[in-house]
Amino acid sequence: MHWQCAQHAGGDENCRKAAVAKFGDLVRQSGAQIAAGIEIQGASSALNGWSSSGEYEDAVSVMVAPGWTVHQKGGGQITSGSYKVARGVAVMLVTPPHAIAGCPQLCVLGVHPGPSHMAGGKSIVEGICGDAANNCAIAMGDWNVGASDVRGGASNSWSNLIGGSPSVLWPDSHTCCNPQTSYNFDHAGTNVQGASLGGSNVWPYQLTDKFSMKEEHMPVSVQINFPAFLANTSGGAKYI
Repeated sequence: MHWQCAQHAGGDENCRKAAVAKFGDLVRQSGAQIAAGIEIQGASSALNGWSSSGEYEDAVSVMVAPGWTVHQKGGGQITSGSYKVARGVAVMLVTPPHAIAGCPQLCVLGVHPGPSHMAGGKSIVEGICGDAANNCAIAMGDWNVGASDVRGGASNSWSNLIGGSPSVLWPDSHTCCNPQTSYNFDHAGTNVQGASLGGSNVWPYQLTDKFSMKEEHMPVSVQINFPAFLANTSGGAKYI
């Protein structure tokens, strides 16, 4: 929602409250199990019973639904080269309610790298998730670059922040920013091998009819299918 609306410092408190309520509505509408708020102060208050990472620089947070177990959580500032504005990452090491093949635990992240080269942040992720970051991560947020630069390119954001390479990263459409929608910045993805895209939705701008909005992003939801781990009766295991 950007700071002009949804952060206490310099923002519009009525707009912030409306943004928090809308965030909760869309999470419930999508049926999401993981949700990230970017520049929305108090986003977790809209999701009763969910577990939250807490909020970090520029009000970045990530939450998981009831039934998920949180082992570690944290976050902090991502240093983005010469761009001297604090940007944040929020991280949790979790166990999902349904086992995923090859990933007894998942590293889930809400991310907001700045618009120039990212020079830090990976140590935060590794400190919370350890080896799970390299092949059992799910990350979502405003990357400030298109999907090709998250995967590689000049920014190589996924590798520089998390590790490994995304097997799914979506959408790659223009979602930013009101009033001129000309940037493909908002993506969710995973580096879990064998994962596949199950579907996605990009909503239109949500509050431009109620507030004098600057830079609002379109909300995004992504469904990702994961290979399941099933123990069989002979004591072995199989994957589906």
